[in-house]
Amino acid sequence: MTGPIKDTAPVSLTSATPGAWFRYTLDGTPPTRINGYVYCGVISVRPGMTVKAIAYKSGMADSAVAEKTYPGILK
Repeated sequence: MTGPIKDTAPVSLTSATPGAWFRYTLDGTPPTRINGYVYCGVISVRPGMTVKAIAYKSGMADSAVAEKTYPGILK
């Protein structure tokens, strides 16, 4: 998803690595294997939120932290 959002918007996390798990944060802290929410489905974001996410899988290196800020629509 790109561009400003009005109220809330659904965000899904995906990885090119089959079977990867995700953790994400909404407070600006970097997620790790032990820090952040465990991703279980769609995340509902509001204007101004920043989602940071990491993908990981046993036996593989963790992904880089991905980050996206969702600006609101100017009135």
